[in-house]
Amino acid sequence: MEVKVVETSLQQLDQALRAAIDASLEVMATDNGARSKVYELWEKYLGEGWGYLKQKSQEKGLNPLAGFSYARLRQKITT
Repeated sequence: MEVKVVETSLQQLDQALRAAIDASLEVMATDNGARSKVYELWEKYLGEGWGYLKQKSQEKGLNPLAGFSYARLRQKITT
């Protein structure tokens, strides 16, 4: 497997994530009763995603976020 596969997968994930964010905000803005369900869906998604990352990292003895810098991320968010 090549790095290009990772790059393409992350680009597709980014598109889907942006669509989910936009849809979440739209639903929350138009239906106050749906807010708790949106919160629940996001909590499930993030929890399962982090859980999967942790499980696979332990199985493989590798962590794709090991070189991740929160400081660099903060710079990208604030600029």
